[in-house]
Amino acid sequence: MLLAGVSWRQLDTGSTAFIVDVWNQVAIRGGVPLVRREKISEFLRTGELSLPPGCLLHLAHNHEKLKGNWTRSSIERLGLESSVTLGRALADEMELVALGLALATTEGDPVALKELAFILGSGGDHLPGVPESQGLSYSGIDDAGDITPTLEYESEIIPGIELQRSLESLERREFLQALPGDRFNLTMPFYRAACQSILLNPTKRL
Repeated sequence: MLLAGVSWRQLDTGSTAFIVDVWNQVAIRGGVPLVRREKISEFLRTGELSLPPGCLLHLAHNHEKLKGNWTRSSIERLGLESSVTLGRALADEMELVALGLALATTEGDPVALKELAFILGSGGDHLPGVPESQGLSYSGIDDAGDITPTLEYESEIIPGIELQRSLESLERREFLQALPGDRFNLTMPFYRAACQSILLNPTKRL
């Protein structure tokens, strides 16, 4: 297939050599032990295991879940893990952070660390820019001549150490991408679906 002179490459059904190469690259980044990495390479090379690149990335960064069970079927099961299953695992590990990312980001809209911390409870309950009484408080006039309200948080926003550790963990596993301006976004629709799936099973507390 040609698209405006650019050839199309179907990534989910690439050549065996290409898939093995993808696996080795993501496995090295994900810290998969050499013996385990070579075992999966052999499964891919012989056709015993067939996983697209996105699933290989997920497998590489979650390989510790396999523990001592490195059979072909268990490897395939982890690689094809559903977003709902991953969402349950994230809920056990960092439920509020995952929910915050689900609510505050879209594919093209990252969230700033300060905003995420506010969503998770830092900075008070009052929404900045929303008047607490019927009388309005204004800070000045913008370039168009319109009066703009003061945008101030109730108290200083300080991202907690647990939030920062959770974000670092997600970034290390390539679930999350750090962007300029202290902003973050999920790297794949699969991971966003996993975070959003937590909202499908609300509890009394959430």
